[in-house]
Amino acid sequence: MPDLLINDENGKSNFTIGGEEIIVGRSDECGLVLKAQAVSRKHSKLFMEGPIYYIADLNSTNGTFVNGVKITEKTALAHRDSIAIGQARIEFYDAEGAMLEDTAIRLAGDFHNGLEDKNDIKSFVDKLIAGIKTVGEKISALNQRIPDTTQGTRALKNTLDIISADIGSIIEENKGVYTAIASQSGKKSEATEQKGSLSPAAEAESAKAQPAAETIKTSSGKDYSRVLEEINDIILKVEDYKKASKFILSVAMKIIGTNRGFIVVKDPTIGSITPLVSEISSGEFAESSPSMLVAKYAINTGETIIVDDPMLDARFMGMSESIVSGIIKSVICLPLIKNGVNLGAIYMDNTQHKRHFTVSDSDFVRALGEKVFSLLEKSGFFGELIDEYEQLSAKEDRIAAYLEQFEKIRTKLIIEGIINETDAEKIIRSIKSEAKSPILCVVDGGIAGFQALEKIFIKNGVEKVDLSQQRVTASLAGSIPCDYALARVVVPFCRTMKKELSLAMADPFDVYTISEIEKHTSCKVEAFYCEKSEIIKALVPFQNK
Repeated sequence: MPDLLINDENGKSNFTIGGEEIIVGRSDECGLVLKAQAVSRKHSKLFMEGPIYYIADLNSTNGTFVNGVKITEKTALAHRDSIAIGQARIEFYDAEGAMLEDTAIRLAGDFHNGLEDKNDIKSFVDKLIAGIKTVGEKISALNQRIPDTTQGTRALKNTLDIISADIGSIIEENKGVYTAIASQSGKKSEATEQKGSLSPAAEAESAKAQPAAETIKTSSGKDYSRVLEEINDIILKVEDYKKASKFILSVAMKIIGTNRGFIVVKDPTIGSITPLVSEISSGEFAESSPSMLVAKYAINTGETIIVDDPMLDARFMGMSESIVSGIIKSVICLPLIKNGVNLGAIYMDNTQHKRHFTVSDSDFVRALGEKVFSLLEKSGFFGELIDEYEQLSAKEDRIAAYLEQFEKIRTKLIIEGIINETDAEKIIRSIKSEAKSPILCVVDGGIAGFQALEKIFIKNGVEKVDLSQQRVTASLAGSIPCDYALARVVVPFCRTMKKELSLAMADPFDVYTISEIEKHTSCKVEAFYCEKSEIIKALVPFQNK
């Protein structure tokens, strides 16, 4: 069973939790009593659903925080998650999570130890030289952006020129070391063998053509493949998708060399980015969230972001405090996409020192992303997100249809004196905010009553129905979901053998709803107008059935 490592005014203590629900607060009635400032009587609750432990806030005064983020709904817990309840601090400790943490350390250690084999030393030197050259290129790029306008900027540009020249000299002066290493490993390049016969320009061109990067990729690729196989074997035995996802993230961070990692998701409604899983090796509370600028860019564009120095990247420099201040040294971010919808991302960065990411690193993270995606899809998490996106898309389609419908009847409503131009603008705002049909916006907004609307219905050939004279059966009412019928203010009152459905509607001009009902029932709909209160009255007996 998991343990809670508690730190409050009573000092440090352990609390083992089981499968039962536990109320947390300052009241003696709580299963877990905390003695600390800003803790409510019944502050939050811990409970288990399937293999996963959750925490939920109980409308406390000061809120409940997980890994520095205030929670607004039940939140799954993973090993070493930090919980803040008032001034009390709790760490969620899970034995299986601890085992996975140790396994992640072992896998990363095996990976790096394998790379230390003497036969791979040339690959390390290739990578070192590539990194040095990249630094030189970045310094040159920075120098070009500095204006040559004042004595101070000219002095700075001159200093950067000297640094660039020094970097070139370091590479040139150590060519002998590189040649010796290449010879010892039996992988001496053609350029090295022909060094005496090549001009400096030809030698540089030949060096570009050498398969150094391929050597790194091939060597690293084999090691990555072994790691991926072990990861796959391990996560198959882990039932909790969040725990397995955090394990994958931890392995990736330790192998690639980042100290913060997050799996983030995008809220379908408001578009905010929220961490689902986080792993922060530094443990700093101030570093508890990713660069939202980078995460949003990756999710919104669907691009994989690999940036050795975000301060020098035109997409991000000067736009984020964490980047401008130099807190984030390097970052890699991979979007998670399903059915063409960008649902979230795997995000890792280093806040301690710059990293030089390779193509192999990117391929490795992409492969891990597929495993994380599979876990989240299997858990049903992404299915729920997709449903929300589809509902949101349907709502947007409905709003567009209602705006188009309103434009068709707007002039008629004004000519009949039912609305004026000010009312028209109010109706448009209501359609956009509530996704309701134009006539319902007129009625619910108090702009005009049913009696005023009757004449426009009659002029457009729509007949009235008196539901008190009709027999609305459970079978008829059940042909349309009750919640849907109440929201759209419709009720079926007659169905023929020819699959013709008579429908009482508060807005008989609502062709969008008519189309949906025809698709749902496979019937041809004939709309009749009816006062809203009568339709609601007819539907009440069938609620909650």
